[in-house]
Amino acid sequence: MMIVIFSLLFTAIAADDQGWIQVEAGAAVNFNLLTSPLEIKSSSGAGSNQEMGVMFSSGNVADRNGAILTLSLTASPSYMLIPCHGKLMQFDVEMPSADTYIWRISLQDSTEGARQLFLHCNDIEMVHFVIDDVCQLPTILNGDVAQIQFTENEAAEFYRAYNLPESVGEGAKNVGDEVEEKVKDESTENGEN
Repeated sequence: MMIVIFSLLFTAIAADDQGWIQVEAGAAVNFNLLTSPLEIKSSSGAGSNQEMGVMFSSGNVADRNGAILTLSLTASPSYMLIPCHGKLMQFDVEMPSADTYIWRISLQDSTEGARQLFLHCNDIEMVHFVIDDVCQLPTILNGDVAQIQFTENEAAEFYRAYNLPESVGEGAKNVGDEVEEKVKDESTENGEN
């Protein structure tokens, strides 16, 4: 009994040291996905047959344009963004193998103004897409996401706001900036202005 209590206490202390908060299924949490990506910590990997789901909303109960991102961790891990996908979609790359998985969900606006969703697992980009390219219905992901709610927490254990590593520091670029710079560099090399 004493070992179980010590183990639970140690887990809670270790989680707090790095800003991790234990997932509570069904609890709405104020979280602005545009200002800070969401990180989710899990020990469930490919083949665990577990799922996790995160609902995104504006925080307004009357708003019916919420979205749910579901991850299905079967032998062939997949994802689905409701209301955008009508079925589970395969990831662009193979899921890494590890003891602990840190999933990062972020929304970013490209330099052209297109809202994009990025999903990383242990710093590997699993998938990214432009919201308007996959969503035919209005979704909160094109607006202000102010709340999250974990709908299925079999796999989700802890969450926190993602902070850029200190080594990145000031002058950090958005993902779309690198693409724009590459296009500019190529057009300069070809003699275009």
